[in-house]
Amino acid sequence: MPNKKNQFNGHIMWFSGMSGSGKTTLTKAVKSLLDNDGYNTQIIDGDNKRAKDKKKLSFSKKDIIKNNLSIANICNKERNNYDLTMVSVISPYEQTRSDIRKLLLPNYSLIYIESSIAVLKKRDVKGLYAKADHGEINNLIGYSSSAPYEIPKEPDYLINTNEPSRLDKNIKDLYRFILNQF
Repeated sequence: MPNKKNQFNGHIMWFSGMSGSGKTTLTKAVKSLLDNDGYNTQIIDGDNKRAKDKKKLSFSKKDIIKNNLSIANICNKERNNYDLTMVSVISPYEQTRSDIRKLLLPNYSLIYIESSIAVLKKRDVKGLYAKADHGEINNLIGYSSSAPYEIPKEPDYLINTNEPSRLDKNIKDLYRFILNQF
């Protein structure tokens, strides 16, 4: 197999979307394809990072921003260890995503994973939307009025995950997008 090292130049692909939109599913599937092709990739998942943090952050706007910027700093420090890093995190604020873009350019892409509220509620893999409907969660990002999700104004790539039957196509299209960037 040819040496593909440095083809991506430590590129960071930042996947943003609401809870349950498919960020983790897509990044895991594409990572598997890239790893099979001989690339050295990693995934940084927002949920996993929060679980590992010694100092637990809340879901206040201040702590969400702090968490997102912390992930971006990890990416910046580790980028030379990987061909490609895929970050799967809600990252709901446009200004924060803009700050992250500035920090991580030139080898950075924002991928927006779009899904309707109706589909997210139906999918609800973590049970968060049901908990929000029952008043157990009052700040579910993009669902609760107190916790908006600001749709990215200019993502580098958009994937709509409303149709579960399109999952394989979405994975293949994303994989081709990644390979065609370099």
